[in-house]
Amino acid sequence: MNHNFDRIVAFIDILGTSETLRHGSEEEIEHYVKGIEGLYSKLRDELPIEKLKMFSDNILIYTDGTSPENIESLIESVARIQLYMLQEFSLFIRGGVVVGVLNHIPTDVDDFIVGKAIVDAHYLESNVAIYPRVVVSREVLKIYDPDSKSIPFVKDD
Repeated sequence: MNHNFDRIVAFIDILGTSETLRHGSEEEIEHYVKGIEGLYSKLRDELPIEKLKMFSDNILIYTDGTSPENIESLIESVARIQLYMLQEFSLFIRGGVVVGVLNHIPTDVDDFIVGKAIVDAHYLESNVAIYPRVVVSREVLKIYDPDSKSIPFVKDD
């Protein structure tokens, strides 16, 4: 079965996690870890996310297609993550959203994911976003329709 096709992919870094884990009190760290568990449950239960992986202070969200509806769903999820992290922990996120090939291979134990789209989304997060924001690639905007009023704060850097 071919699991290798174009998807919308977001790579998100929760800023400030390292600082909290390195220098926070035991109580602060416990609160943070429980909050991350809560975020994971909230994302799984309440948001229209198709695929989600969390590891350390990173979140990977990806869709099973590249339709405008997939893009809206993913962007809505990213916005809710930002709001939750800000409200619960006073932390920001930084991220990148791209369209590209991603292999999602289910196994008996866990899913294996790899692909250029992860690399590209991580590159946007770490090299283009620079400060707390989520950068959406031009390719994603072209799919969505950049003339739409549904994504109000689109800025071309």
